[in-house]
Amino acid sequence: MTANVDFTYLSESLDTTGSKSHGPIPQSQFLLALGLEPRMAKLLASAEGERKEDIRKGATRLIDTLGMGSQYQIMGIEPDREGEVYPFLPAPASTPTSAPAPAAASAAAGSGESTASSS
Repeated sequence: MTANVDFTYLSESLDTTGSKSHGPIPQSQFLLALGLEPRMAKLLASAEGERKEDIRKGATRLIDTLGMGSQYQIMGIEPDREGEVYPFLPAPASTPTSAPAPAAASAAAGSGESTASSS
């Protein structure tokens, strides 16, 4: 689902439901943690010609920290229980300014919408 989401309000609303929220985290962090790069490598290995460039451009667009990679956010929702949920782990002490890209990343800034994902 893609929409403008007030993640703070949504998270606070879950307090009375017995559910727990995780995140939000940037789309780039989410996709990279779930294996975007190895998946892209496998797709590139079997692609030819223009298809290879389309795959690179598509993956880069999704994780570009100047566009969708940072503007779109992912929140997980689950029944309340203890423990951390991958990939919604606490951020490291120092966070890099941009996520590693599978190819040169230079997409223009997007619409500023956020993404909520429930599980």
